[in-house]
Amino acid sequence: MFYNVTPDTWDKQFDVNLRGNYFLLQDLIKNRHKDIDFNVVIISSERGAQCDDIPYGLTKVALNSLTRGLSRRFYKEHVRVNAIAPGITASDMTEVDRNGNLYQPLISSDRYFVPEEVAEVALFLMSDRSKCVSGEVIATDAGNYISSYY
Repeated sequence: MFYNVTPDTWDKQFDVNLRGNYFLLQDLIKNRHKDIDFNVVIISSERGAQCDDIPYGLTKVALNSLTRGLSRRFYKEHVRVNAIAPGITASDMTEVDRNGNLYQPLISSDRYFVPEEVAEVALFLMSDRSKCVSGEVIATDAGNYISSYY
């Protein structure tokens, strides 16, 4: 896949995954109501915890760094920034049917997850129950990223 990357495909991945997030977060943080707590949950990927040589994975590594950098800079201003890093989740994009067979023996959980399972982690991070959590990238892949191979 490394040899298939073109400047155009590089730019598309970085524009959507990194540039879009970066400038959206810049605007949101700058224009927030400063008298209330502000929580951000960035959607990364398990690929962000792996070494990579293609734009998708590289953008996710950068998002993980952005998560930690923004948290460090803004936590004292009542801005919490975290990320979730899903593995392959049943969706139209992955072409995994949430109502079909979710079994996948090549991943640590032996199955794909459904969006609601990933959303539960995002809800926790947005809640007051996670006030002491900031700058974290929480994997929602049952630890698959730990011994990843592809």
